[in-house]
Formats: sequence, C-alpha cells, structure tokens
Amino acid sequence: MFSFFGRTSQVISIIFLSFVLGAILAGLTAYYSPEWFDYILDSASDVKAWLSNDWLPLEVNVWFKFLLKDEALVLMFFTMAARVLLYVMFALFNTLTAAFRTPALSKYEVRALIDENKRLKGELQDAVRAAASRVKDAAGSANESIGKLG
Repeated sequence: MFSFFGRTSQVISIIFLSFVLGAILAGLTAYYSPEWFDYILDSASDVKAWLSNDWLPLEVNVWFKFLLKDEALVLMFFTMAARVLLYVMFALFNTLTAAFRTPALSKYEVRALIDENKRLKGELQDAVRAAASRVKDAAGSANESIGKLG
C-alpha cells in the first residue's frame, strides 16, 4: 500500500519537475539562441497546421484548432526533452549507485537461509552436548582417580 503511494508521488514529482525544467529550458533557449527558438516556433505552427488540416472530421478538427497553440506545442516539446534528460540522469544515478544497494532476497532464498540456520544451530547444540558429555566423563574419571589416591 505504501509503495503504491510512494511510486505515485514519485511519478507526480517527475512530471511536475519535467514541466518546470521544460519551461526553464524554453526560456534559456529563447535567451541564448533566439534564432533557434524562432525556428522551433515556426515548426510548431507547421505542426499545428498539419494537425488541424481537413483530413480530420470537423468535430475533432475544431478541438485541435481551439486547444493547440504554438506556444503550447513548444512547451510540450521542451517538457518532453526535459523528461528524456531526467530519465538519462536518473538511469545514470541508479547505475552508479547499484553497487551500494543490498539486493533483495526472494522468499525461497529466505526460507533456505532459515533452514540452514536451523541446521547449523542443531549441529552446534549437538557439538555442545558432546563436549559437555566429554567434560562430564573427564570430571568423573578425575574424581575416581582422586578417590583412589586418597
């Protein structure tokens, strides 16, 4: 249950972060390379013209014309670019930190470890009993030897 909410919040965080980074990337591109940003805006208007063409039924075409704006397409482009950038960064981070994480054991491996632990515990108890028996025998023979001397 908690892993579902943890994963959901992680996904929502990634989506929000990619949106913010997309807006930042768009602003940086417009500031540092206005000619490339102008080309992206022109390409967005071409994509809008292609999407809202006569090849779609009028009921769908009206919504494309109403909802799609050039600026929204540009922001979607930069948001997708930011998501790809975040994915590469997180994949690289996970790859670099994988050696430091403890791998999870399956329930069969856990069961095998528990069985091995019980077996070793039994062997240890048998060894302790045998050693105690030998100590008891040695103490008994030492008492006999002392009794014969005295």
